[in-house]
Amino acid sequence: MSTTSFEGERRLVLSHAVFRRLQPVLFRRAEDGQPALVASLGAEEAVLPLRALRREFGIAGDSEDGRTLGLVEQALDYVAGMRPGDPLPPEVLGDADPGAGSEPTREQQRLAVLRVQAVLHAGVSPRALAVAIRELAAVESLRGTLIERVASFRDRTGAVARAHRGESEHALAAMQVARLARIADARLGERFQAIDLVDTGLLLRAPESVLPAMRAGRDVLHRNRLAWTPTLDAWERVRGPAGTEDWPLIERTYRFLAPRYMSTTEWRTRFADTGAAPERAIPQMIW
Repeated sequence: MSTTSFEGERRLVLSHAVFRRLQPVLFRRAEDGQPALVASLGAEEAVLPLRALRREFGIAGDSEDGRTLGLVEQALDYVAGMRPGDPLPPEVLGDADPGAGSEPTREQQRLAVLRVQAVLHAGVSPRALAVAIRELAAVESLRGTLIERVASFRDRTGAVARAHRGESEHALAAMQVARLARIADARLGERFQAIDLVDTGLLLRAPESVLPAMRAGRDVLHRNRLAWTPTLDAWERVRGPAGTEDWPLIERTYRFLAPRYMSTTEWRTRFADTGAAPERAIPQMIW
């Protein structure tokens, strides 16, 4: 994998000469939603889908650059854009197993059993019953370890913003973090609701018809949880409302939220088009 470490992070590095010749390079989704490389050619902007880029420049899928571009494609499911040298988001680097490090508690298992019992009928095989309980317990684990924590984080950042009303740099930062926290809570909630809508009866009768989509949705939320955990842990360690003495935490939180929950247009306008990455732009808090 073509990455390097910098200040504890793994950063995106590409070795093919095309990436040097086309500087500056930005990876983002094109208007049709496809992952693409965007390069400035004077006053013009060239947008080249990554699939075409691989074919045009002979970048094999199993080469170092090919594997790295595969990570970039995955990363664009989570962040608005990336450039060479940017840190690779933890969503694409961690364990993809939704059960890793998140064994359901007894209470979460109990809730899964109750949901199954509500639709249980004669003729359900013991195997189908065990699968349904296991899958629904994993959903409950995600509810407790991500969705509920993000909702609490949203409320916390809203309280911080209200406590720092005004035109100061800290007030503006707190407002932006609170705004992005609300967006994050809504988007993660939508993903979770899609899993909650799975028909439990169908999960018992014909699990193969719903499990692939259910597990795919859980995988995305699991990867979200991997990325979110350090930020949520940091906020939960702060006693009482975060204040000006917690400015570094607010700053780090903004760096985490901005590439994930700004729109692609907003992210490009504020960071990519100016050549300033979020982690470099934050100390000035230029909105």
